[in-house]
Amino acid sequence: MRDDLFGMVAKEWFYTLILGLFGAMALALAALVSMAPSAVVAATGGAIAAAAFWMTTRPVTSTGLLFRVKPRDPLTFALVPAVLLAAALAACRGPARRATRADLVIASRYE
Repeated sequence: MRDDLFGMVAKEWFYTLILGLFGAMALALAALVSMAPSAVVAATGGAIAAAAFWMTTRPVTSTGLLFRVKPRDPLTFALVPAVLLAAALAACRGPARRATRADLVIASRYE
């Protein structure tokens, strides 16, 4: 029974796994490379992405890629932007810390 059930959802499970891995790699790359200067930029991007996802839930539902998740799950819509915002803030932390430790007199001479 277990093998039959796995055979029925194996394709969807594989697609979900691949999409999750690509999403995790994109998140790691964004946190390492793109050090956004402001949390406002990150929050705006998260709001735009959430709105776009909200509008595309119907086509995603028809593909069968959602397994045991409702198309407009409130937990998903709250958790994913929170994780992305946390990653953006973590990326902003290093440059902001360096900027606060800089000597203003020396920095003003170079400007």
